[in-house]
Amino acid sequence: MCVLYGLSPTEIASAQNLYKPFTADGETVYPLTDRENNPYAALVIGEFTNFGASTKTGYRVISPVPLPNLWNDLQIFKPMLPTYTPRQNIKPKSIADGFNQKFGGQMESYGCPVYQKYAFRHLYNQLLEVAYPPLFGHD
Repeated sequence: MCVLYGLSPTEIASAQNLYKPFTADGETVYPLTDRENNPYAALVIGEFTNFGASTKTGYRVISPVPLPNLWNDLQIFKPMLPTYTPRQNIKPKSIADGFNQKFGGQMESYGCPVYQKYAFRHLYNQLLEVAYPPLFGHD
């Protein structure tokens, strides 16, 4: 998901509609797992992660790289986040760092050749540049 949306692991942990609809201002974005009602895989990113760390970017709705073959290969409609329970009374930055380490370890255990948190954001930009130049205003 980080590759397809260009997000850091912490931002993915703030997704509001992975498994249930998200409604704000009378608008509903259906769950990512609901291919029928959310065929373009719109994802709502919140202000805070599910463990309380700030994303620093606020609410927004984003779309993945427009390459459905990658959606299927990377199983975008079957999101899996690592389970993470921070210790009590630690700073939010320590919580986010702990989740990022857990995420990196999970990616490494899957045999993923890349698991540095910002590598996914850079890979997303490269995918758009190479595979879909019209999004960047190029012919």
